[in-house]
Amino acid sequence: MLSRLSIRVKLFLAFTLCVNIIIGLLSYLYYRQTADVIYLRNREATQQMLYRFVTSIDRMYKDLDRISAQILYNNDIAAYFSPPEPDFDSSYAAFVKVQKLTNLLEYFNGPQMTAKRILVFNLNGDYIDYGLNWDTYPSLRERFHQASWIEDTLALGGEKLLVPPRPTEWQTTAEVVFSVARRLNAHTLIEVQQPYALLEQTLTEGRDAAEASLFIYDDDGRIFYPYGAARIPFDGRAFAAGADGSEIRRLDTGETNVANLTRSSYTGLNVALLQPKEALLKPIQRLHQLSIVIIGAAELLALALSYAIARTITSPIFRLQRYVRSVELDSHPATPAPRAFAYSREVSDLYETFVKMTQRLHRSMNELIDLRSRESTAQIQALYAQTNPHFLYNTLTSIGRHAEEADDREVAEMCYALTQMLRYSSVAPAAPVAVREELANARAYLELMKLRYEFQLQFDIALDPLLAEEPIPKLIVQPFLENCFAHAFRQVEPPWHISVAVRARQDDPGCWELSIADNGAGIGDETLAAVRRRIETLRADGDGELSQITSRGLGHVGIENTLARCRLFWGDRVRFNVGRLPEGTEIVINVRKEECD
Repeated sequence: MLSRLSIRVKLFLAFTLCVNIIIGLLSYLYYRQTADVIYLRNREATQQMLYRFVTSIDRMYKDLDRISAQILYNNDIAAYFSPPEPDFDSSYAAFVKVQKLTNLLEYFNGPQMTAKRILVFNLNGDYIDYGLNWDTYPSLRERFHQASWIEDTLALGGEKLLVPPRPTEWQTTAEVVFSVARRLNAHTLIEVQQPYALLEQTLTEGRDAAEASLFIYDDDGRIFYPYGAARIPFDGRAFAAGADGSEIRRLDTGETNVANLTRSSYTGLNVALLQPKEALLKPIQRLHQLSIVIIGAAELLALALSYAIARTITSPIFRLQRYVRSVELDSHPATPAPRAFAYSREVSDLYETFVKMTQRLHRSMNELIDLRSRESTAQIQALYAQTNPHFLYNTLTSIGRHAEEADDREVAEMCYALTQMLRYSSVAPAAPVAVREELANARAYLELMKLRYEFQLQFDIALDPLLAEEPIPKLIVQPFLENCFAHAFRQVEPPWHISVAVRARQDDPGCWELSIADNGAGIGDETLAAVRRRIETLRADGDGELSQITSRGLGHVGIENTLARCRLFWGDRVRFNVGRLPEGTEIVINVRKEECD
């Protein structure tokens, strides 16, 4: 199924899949990390809140306990309430004594009125007190039955007793108070009170009661906060101090709460903070919802970007496809690349490769057409050359025999050499020959020229035996030899020397070269420049140049025709070089073997 999809759709799907995986993974990691941070911060905030509550409670109880301890160790108060029974009659002396003790209580309470009320009383109902409320019941003894903590205080000796909040037993206002009590002696007690409203104000400050419930209780299960609660809504024995972040189920509502517990080292009270799990996780749930929205937006953006990237990448390919389809065999694509491909280096390179391929195709087609044209021309010329060839061969042979009979060996050799050259040039002129055959024809030509010039001409022909069977176009050496006599030797005195060699390149075993050198006048600067320009033209634009040379016909343009035929035969595997020697000129044709391409 994927094979039927276009490259744009495949890229779009690939980009989308990769981006979605990355976004999903990063979003999950971000959510987990942020959720953990939020949870830890909530726990830290809860611990700080608990620490603040415990510190406030300890401070209040320390203030109350300090006052009770000062009273406990005051000799005047201890002496007054020691047996025999204190004097609480209506005499002036008793009044002065009580007033003095009351002033001591005021002094212990301090100018800031640390405690709401201080009370020292015995089991007979005699008492001294100091505080803001003076509406005390006339007879305290009648109220003892409501103060169950009296027996507990007496049992502790002089140790402090924390009395949980309850309506005060001694004032008619029945204000809810909490207190610290101590035994002064076997019949006398000290109680320092503080209003519950102060404790409630301290424990509700900075706390949302709807999202966090606070419970303060002792090991016996007595509840100090909140006032009025019948019991703590969880199993306090199973809930150990320091169990931070534990999940418990409330006994009163049945909902799951996250509980944190700490214990005061001074008062021994347990402070538990319960938070509904839903309320605690509400910031994480909001984060989850926000993450979903962000992920959704990121996914949409990723889809848009993936489509844009896929379109950007594939649009030049589609343009190139349409452009390639519009190119005909008889038309050349534009060079350099159109601006539509300029911003995509890969597509621009692909376009340039297509242009080069098209140019090579055009060049190959033109070369094929030229080759067929040249074959047709050669066949026509062969027909003219073969007009009664046997008559020419027989006539030259007869002349050679008559020369032998007349003992004219030189004329006979000329006739036989000429017969060999005519036979070589007239039989299948378009077909390639072996290097050894071409050099044999060159030798026949030079021997004829030597018969003419005798000792004035010297020549040598060298052939590497490993290259004897290399294919070569017919009659490419003779035009260069003819050029030596037509131009090179015309202005130079003999002796003249021509060297023809076919050998392998020492610096490149995959190449071999044909060199033709003379000791003539040398090629002129203008002529050398013209020949080199023609060679460069053949190398750069061989198609047009070959067409022009071919249209002139074989055998009428000398060296140009020979170079063109070499270019047609070997193509890009042939290179030409024309250079001046200290004496004369050298032409070198370098050919790379076909199996080395």
